Amino acid sequence: MEKQKSKSNRRIRYDNAFKQGAICMIVDQHMPIKEVSKELGVSTDSLRTWLKNAGLDPNSANKNNSHAVIIK
Repeated sequence: MEKQKSKSNRRIRYDNAFKQGAICMIVDQHMPIKEVSKELGVSTDSLRTWLKNAGLDPNSANKNNSHAVIIK
Protein backbone atom coordinates (compact mmCIF):
# COMPACT_ATOMS: atom_id res chain seq x y z
CA MET A 1 0.00 0.00 0.00
CA GLU A 2 1.33 3.37 -0.91
CA LYS A 3 0.38 6.96 -0.38
CA GLN A 4 1.89 9.79 -2.37
CA LYS A 5 2.05 13.48 -1.64
CA SER A 6 1.60 15.80 -4.59
CA LYS A 7 4.24 18.52 -4.91
CA SER A 8 1.79 21.17 -6.13
CA ASN A 9 -0.48 20.85 -3.11
CA ARG A 10 -0.53 19.02 0.19
CA ARG A 11 -3.29 16.59 -0.72
CA ILE A 12 -2.29 12.96 -0.28
CA ARG A 13 -3.22 10.53 -3.06
CA TYR A 14 -3.67 6.90 -2.09
CA ASP A 15 -3.19 4.11 -4.62
CA ASN A 16 -5.89 1.52 -5.24
CA ALA A 17 -4.06 -1.20 -3.31
CA PHE A 18 -4.02 1.02 -0.21
CA LYS A 19 -7.74 1.77 -0.59
CA GLN A 20 -8.57 -1.89 -1.12
CA GLY A 21 -6.57 -2.85 1.95
CA ALA A 22 -8.47 -0.30 4.03
CA ILE A 23 -11.80 -1.61 2.72
CA CYS A 24 -10.78 -5.18 3.58
CA MET A 25 -9.90 -4.13 7.13
CA ILE A 26 -13.43 -2.75 7.53
CA VAL A 27 -15.38 -5.45 5.70
CA ASP A 28 -13.38 -8.66 6.12
CA GLN A 29 -11.74 -8.01 9.48
CA HIS A 30 -14.84 -6.24 10.88
CA MET A 31 -12.84 -3.28 12.16
CA PRO A 32 -14.78 -0.06 12.85
CA ILE A 33 -14.20 2.75 10.36
CA LYS A 34 -12.95 4.99 13.16
CA GLU A 35 -10.33 2.43 14.21
CA VAL A 36 -9.10 1.92 10.63
CA SER A 37 -8.95 5.70 10.24
CA LYS A 38 -6.67 6.04 13.26
CA GLU A 39 -4.50 3.06 12.33
CA LEU A 40 -3.91 4.18 8.73
CA GLY A 41 -3.94 7.94 9.28
CA VAL A 42 -6.82 8.42 6.84
CA SER A 43 -9.94 10.48 7.51
CA THR A 44 -13.21 8.68 8.17
CA ASP A 45 -14.72 10.67 5.30
CA SER A 46 -12.14 9.24 2.89
CA LEU A 47 -12.86 5.70 4.08
CA ARG A 48 -16.61 6.23 3.65
CA THR A 49 -16.04 7.57 0.14
CA TRP A 50 -13.88 4.56 -0.77
CA LEU A 51 -16.59 2.22 0.52
CA LYS A 52 -19.25 4.04 -1.54
CA ASN A 53 -17.04 3.90 -4.64
CA ALA A 54 -16.67 0.15 -4.09
CA GLY A 55 -20.46 -0.19 -4.08
CA LEU A 56 -20.70 -0.76 -0.33
CA ASP A 57 -22.84 0.99 2.26
CA PRO A 58 -20.53 2.80 4.71
CA ASN A 59 -23.26 2.82 7.36
CA SER A 60 -23.43 -0.96 7.45
CA ALA A 61 -19.95 -1.85 6.19
CA ASN A 62 -19.12 -3.89 9.27
CA LYS A 63 -22.47 -5.70 9.29
CA ASN A 64 -23.91 -6.54 5.87
CA ASN A 65 -21.17 -6.18 3.26
CA SER A 66 -19.41 -9.48 2.89
CA HIS A 67 -17.27 -8.75 -0.16
CA ALA A 68 -15.48 -5.59 -1.16
CA VAL A 69 -15.41 -4.72 -4.83
CA ILE A 70 -12.01 -4.08 -6.36
CA ILE A 71 -11.57 -0.35 -6.92
CA LYS A 72 -10.67 0.58 -10.46
